[in-house]
Amino acid sequence: RDAGNWNVLVLYASDWTRKQPDNATAWNELSIGYANLRQFNDALGAAENAVGLSPEDARLWRNLGHLNLKLERLPEAGSAFDRVLALSAEDADALCGAALVAQRLGQTKDADALARRAQAAAGGCPGLSDGESVAVVAPQSAARKPAASVRR
Repeated sequence: RDAGNWNVLVLYASDWTRKQPDNATAWNELSIGYANLRQFNDALGAAENAVGLSPEDARLWRNLGHLNLKLERLPEAGSAFDRVLALSAEDADALCGAALVAQRLGQTKDADALARRAQAAAGGCPGLSDGESVAVVAPQSAARKPAASVRR
């Protein structure tokens, strides 16, 4: 992943999910690999498996929200970002995602309120005004920094 070789990441993560089908991290890695290859439907399926295995992990819900947003599945994206915010109320990335969903649904008051919360939490939402999504979030590890994210 650090080298950005997403094909190899998908190969390794696919093998990992076959060997450990109950491992949420493996499914999330597969999702991130597919997303970086722009295979969003495959990424979505892997992300859904990840949150099903670890429903209390906000980063997995955040990834699922961004994938749903990319696929224009706005209600599903909103639900995923709501889940993140239920777990971590000031998660700036989820606030931006939820604001973008509200904006695309024409709910300008909600979008503005969420964007203000994000502004207070982290300085705003890149791309919100031009309709662009923020990144798919890579899992964090104590041993390494997150990989570069995919710009949507």
